[in-house]
Amino acid sequence: MKTLRGITSLDRQFTGQYRWLFRNLGLLILIIVALAAAAVVYFDKRQVEDLSHKLMTSTAATMVEQIVSFFETVDSNLRIAVEQLQLTQEPDDELMKKLFFRLSPFLNQYQNTSGIIITEVGSSNKYLGILKPKPMESEFLVRKHFPKEWGSDKARLERWKDGEMLESWIRKDDFFPKTRPWYQDALEAEENAIVTSKPYLFHTAKKPGITLSTRWRKRDTDRHFVLAIDIMLSNISRLTQTIRPTENGLVFVLTHDLRFVGLPADKRFSDEIAVNAALLKSISEVNIPVLQASVAEWKQRGRASQSFPFKFDGQNWWAGFE
Repeated sequence: MKTLRGITSLDRQFTGQYRWLFRNLGLLILIIVALAAAAVVYFDKRQVEDLSHKLMTSTAATMVEQIVSFFETVDSNLRIAVEQLQLTQEPDDELMKKLFFRLSPFLNQYQNTSGIIITEVGSSNKYLGILKPKPMESEFLVRKHFPKEWGSDKARLERWKDGEMLESWIRKDDFFPKTRPWYQDALEAEENAIVTSKPYLFHTAKKPGITLSTRWRKRDTDRHFVLAIDIMLSNISRLTQTIRPTENGLVFVLTHDLRFVGLPADKRFSDEIAVNAALLKSISEVNIPVLQASVAEWKQRGRASQSFPFKFDGQNWWAGFE
């Protein structure tokens, strides 16, 4: 399933926008907190329920606001990239070759964007891809597939840093943009609409992420392109790891089939390698017993959006699913 983005009204109600975004991306937010024993003793049951529900609601609202803002920024970045490409004046046969100099500054400026690819609709798999291996460094891996120059099964790879090409080589290429869901979704959507993929493992980087793409025409030549940008899921984990509803509270973002998209603040996920290794794995593949206990209780309650108490390891906990 894909989600259409970028053609909604800016005055859409926040709740509606949140439901639309998370439903189509297939995401849900889970918040887990342990109740202090003193709170259980001091407050009556209704007060505990009321306080816990308010904590869940406020934490979920904060998480939703940050994720929606994150995707709005990505949408805006993709539109800016298209407008930059609209300004190009290169002849038709040189356009794709020179786009690196237009797009690499864009990747330097927007740290959440880890890669960008452009391909022409109707061409024989001609494409240009730019990957930024490390977010804070100005080094790029450029991948060019121009069948007329290197054959249909080869691509030229280039490594650039600080505006200079350090090395280049020709290698076998098995990447076909037109077979990718983000390309096909862009073709099916309205022209200039932005579509967002479901989370998946990137072809080149072998890291989990989401791709946003759009189909557009160059105004002066009517040439037809699909432009896509890649967002690493580790960016969403950076958001979930900054939110702690309580000292021992945890915030997750999961797909509806219960795979990790955003990981909590936990020493096991303190570096990007560990984060990427856990992302898109199911909750049964990553050992977080309290999470598994809360999900089991949630399933028994019908998988609805709700807050509820549960017991784990002899302690009182609350979980909230949104």
